[in-house]
Amino acid sequence: MSERRGEGSEPTPTERAEEQLNRWGETVGRVAAMVGMRVVRAAAFAREEAEDMWAEAQAIRHRQTSAAEPSEETSSSQREAVGRGSDEKAQA
Repeated sequence: MSERRGEGSEPTPTERAEEQLNRWGETVGRVAAMVGMRVVRAAAFAREEAEDMWAEAQAIRHRQTSAAEPSEETSSSQREAVGRGSDEKAQA
């Protein structure tokens, strides 16, 4: 004999427990969504910072490589000028 509840009667303990678990589930879901969004934002921020560091490292590397090449060219042109100077002295 199952008892039929009327509209004004109190919920059974099982129904109350189910309702409470549903509320907890909704709360946990909201908190998890907020935490997930913060994790995504933190990951995006970390990725952006890593990309900036990589770009800066590449720029420094490019400047060092560019700076090394002209000095080699300059030193070879200086050697040529010095060589020409000694040739001119030898001719005089």
